[in-house]
Amino acid sequence: MIPNGSELSVRTNETIDSNTSAVGQTFSAIIATDVLDSSGVVRIPRGSDARLVIRSASGGSITSASDLVLDVDSLIVSGTKYLVSTGDLVRQGGQGVGANQKTAIMVGGGAALGTLIGAIVGGGKGAAIGAAIGAGAGIGTEVLTRGKQVRVPAETLLSFKLDQDLRLQAAR
Repeated sequence: MIPNGSELSVRTNETIDSNTSAVGQTFSAIIATDVLDSSGVVRIPRGSDARLVIRSASGGSITSASDLVLDVDSLIVSGTKYLVSTGDLVRQGGQGVGANQKTAIMVGGGAALGTLIGAIVGGGKGAAIGAAIGAGAGIGTEVLTRGKQVRVPAETLLSFKLDQDLRLQAAR
């Protein structure tokens, strides 16, 4: 038995992307370090196959960040498949409009440019209109470059914790 709270260090074999992943989709991985039972004996050797599963994935939107929730679904030890229950591994991408410095630069820069153009063309009233139009253009630019997706490249080392005891069948 491997006790609740034991750590599983897993290396991904495939790239996982919040923009293209679907809930329930699985990905190949391997156990990166030996996992010991409560008496210190290696029960899951390094190099054992593992499957990761997507519990939640979103590509994000204008106002929200991308997210990706992964769990270890199963392990194969000495040819036997075991279902595993681990705590969720949650990753978030960049934030949406208004939530980061890049947005402030885009909107502020657009407003400043709009003010300058408006002042040249239409005086004081033109400056105010130009500022509003420029800020809108800054937001539009930020929408096109919205929050980053969550991308886990192949060969990434991830760490999970068992959230219940894992019983492995004795070898026959």
